[in-house]
Formats: sequence, structure tokens, C-alpha cells
Amino acid sequence: LKPVKDTFNDFRNLCRENGLTPLKVCLDYCRSISWASGIVIGVNSFTEYLEIKENLLNHIEISKFSNKTLDPFYSDPRNWVD
Repeated sequence: LKPVKDTFNDFRNLCRENGLTPLKVCLDYCRSISWASGIVIGVNSFTEYLEIKENLLNHIEISKFSNKTLDPFYSDPRNWVD
């Protein structure tokens, strides 16, 4: 994922500058997709469930943030091999 390192750094900076967690931004991005009727979320523990539930309570408007996206090649985990 080295070719998209700057994109991930920009994302982390955006979160830090706005006092948001990456989880919060990702969840609200998913919620902002107009054609989606819902979100499927998997959890590994009850603690993760509670964290996700908490982050779903107060919706933020994603449109005010950067629209930077990954090249589809890098957004597909099947391509994440060394």
C-alpha cells in the first residue's frame, strides 16, 4: 500500500484536525451514500459493538470533508500482498 501512503496520512490528519476518530468518519461516510439502504458491520467483541454504537449516535456531515478516494486497485483487499 506504499503508493497510497499519502492518502492514508491525509485521512489521519483530517481526523485529527477535526477531533474525529477514523471509525467515526468511516461510519458516517457509509451513512452518507445515498443509494445504500443500510450498513452491515461485523464485530469481534462486545466492546467493539459498543464503540460502533456510540459512533453511530451523532451523525456528522461528511460532504464538508475531503473527497479524496483510493484507486480501486488499492481499495480491494485481494490486492494487498507483498
